[in-house]
Amino acid sequence: MSLKDEFFPDTDCCIAAKVKMIYLQDCDDIINQYIGFCRVCNEQVALNGRTLKAVKEIIRICRDRNLLREYLSERETEVEEIMLTLFDQEHVWNIERNNIRAAALAEGRVEGLELGITQGRSEGIWENKTQTVLKMFRHNMPVEDIADISELSVEEVKDILKNASFQH
Repeated sequence: MSLKDEFFPDTDCCIAAKVKMIYLQDCDDIINQYIGFCRVCNEQVALNGRTLKAVKEIIRICRDRNLLREYLSERETEVEEIMLTLFDQEHVWNIERNNIRAAALAEGRVEGLELGITQGRSEGIWENKTQTVLKMFRHNMPVEDIADISELSVEEVKDILKNASFQH
């Protein structure tokens, strides 16, 4: 199988990797036994979670199916300890990943809130200036005086008045 053809068919790649897919076959070599072991492991973890019960079932089923039987018989305790350690490590990684995700979400919320507050204030200030400009204009103040008092440019005052005339 070509990874480029499978995943990036319309892209030029610097590296094109070809892989040979290994499937469980009828032969009794170590690779096929290990593939069978991994399948049993996945099935039992799905049924029993990452527990000692799952590990014991994996070993029992693999022995019954003659998958890594000799190795599992000679090193059952060691295999149990290794698998439980891996399960524990994966659990720790999941906790850490969830903590990182939660911290990132909290940080994103804070940043979003701060941005929203800042934008809200800016919009509120602008709305207040707009209303002040319109009120002064309704009292027949000259545009230059309105600009001076509101600390806006003459162009900004004219834009406010122009936009207001379209709305009213």
